[in-house]
Amino acid sequence: MSVLRIVSLSLLVLAAVYVAWIQAANPAPVALPGLGSLAVGWVLALVAVVAFLAAWLPARLRRWRDRRERMRLERRVAELESHLPTYDPARRSAAEGRPRRPASPVPDDEP
Repeated sequence: MSVLRIVSLSLLVLAAVYVAWIQAANPAPVALPGLGSLAVGWVLALVAVVAFLAAWLPARLRRWRDRRERMRLERRVAELESHLPTYDPARRSAAEGRPRRPASPVPDDEP
């Protein structure tokens, strides 16, 4: 397992122990506007889920945008590379023939 996965699981276990400890210490329900009265454990779990989604969703959207941008750039590079001439003799077609060489310089007729 990677270090990040181990740390994440450890934090999740600590959060579960903390919720159980708070619930045992305070069994009275908490009144929330719009949700009625809930146990402290449920309130903490709801807050944890909302906080996770608040951090995860923007990160996922950014990753999706970055992946789309990378794919677009890779297609563009492939398109531009298709117009470049190849200098590999194994990949060169027979119709291209040998590359032309510049003409040799003509000597001057000076005595």
